[in-house]
Amino acid sequence: MKKKLQWIVVTFILVMVLTSCGQEEQPENLAVDVADEDSAQETDTQESEQDVPEESDPEPGVQEEVEDEEEPVYQDYVDLELVDKDGNPVKLSDYEGKFIALNFFGTWCTYCMQEMPDLEKVYSEYEGDDFVIILMNATTTEKISAEEVGQWYEDGGYTMPMMMDLDGTALSTYPVQGFPTTYFINQEGKVLGAISGMLDEATLLSIIETYK
Repeated sequence: MKKKLQWIVVTFILVMVLTSCGQEEQPENLAVDVADEDSAQETDTQESEQDVPEESDPEPGVQEEVEDEEEPVYQDYVDLELVDKDGNPVKLSDYEGKFIALNFFGTWCTYCMQEMPDLEKVYSEYEGDDFVIILMNATTTEKISAEEVGQWYEDGGYTMPMMMDLDGTALSTYPVQGFPTTYFINQEGKVLGAISGMLDEATLLSIIETYK
């Protein structure tokens, strides 16, 4: 009887220990909160009369897969009649017959500014070789004036042609989900697609060599 009682006591103790272990509190913040991690990264925000697309993932061409997300459909080529940095009329069709990289940017966009040196380098190497990079300033999203954007262009020593989207016409014609975004148009005027995100020299050269 005494031996049987000892087994009952041991069994009871084991049950209590196991139960207490199962109820032990888990350490806080064990899982990384993705939202908090994203908000900790440096971002640029922009206030304007129209909604401003967010800056895109800096890695070129890398898009996070979303379940049931539809593939983007790019519309046919549409000509644009805008002005250059000096207010002179300029058309997208002025570059007809060239492979066009149409780069939508804002001077407030960190990633846009980071990719500019690579864009300028590739343009200077391929200029006159049936290829052109056109900077499309999303002027309606800027915190500075169109004149100040022109001054930024001059101070940077850029030679790529720049068009000013003063009234949002370009943004409504070629939809942009985030800055920077670069559309690619071939020599026949067909829109091949767009990359949302920062481009580097290697990626841009690869695209040129593949489609030009």
